[in-house]
Amino acid sequence: MAKMFVISGRTIVEGEAKAKLFIVKEPISFYGEVDPNTGLYRDGRNMRDRIVVAPGVRGSTVGAYIIYAMKKYGVAPKALVLGNIDPVIIVGCVLTSIPLITVDRVKLNYVFEQACDDCIGEVRALSTGLASIKIVC
Repeated sequence: MAKMFVISGRTIVEGEAKAKLFIVKEPISFYGEVDPNTGLYRDGRNMRDRIVVAPGVRGSTVGAYIIYAMKKYGVAPKALVLGNIDPVIIVGCVLTSIPLITVDRVKLNYVFEQACDDCIGEVRALSTGLASIKIVC
């Protein structure tokens, strides 16, 4: 029997996406850890067409351009669900129309405990500021 849960959050960049999850339990640096030509993360997994779930991002101001390049090459994630955000990631998501939501750390830890990369996520980031991710495993 599949398990399903919904995590509420806050919209940063509105949009909707449904895809398998890409879970990273540490902050991501798009510059240096993600290949913008292939979508490969440093551990060999691919972000292409996935919903990235991570505690946040770190690193360079080049991150927005990496996200833009990923979208240009067709290897961008479908959405980002982050605990902490920064202006660089917001710019990257705005430029590429990739939905971006933020959730608090307690809810994010619940996702880390209950979900895996094979789970399907459905992000709804509304213009009202309300956001959610429904996860089915």
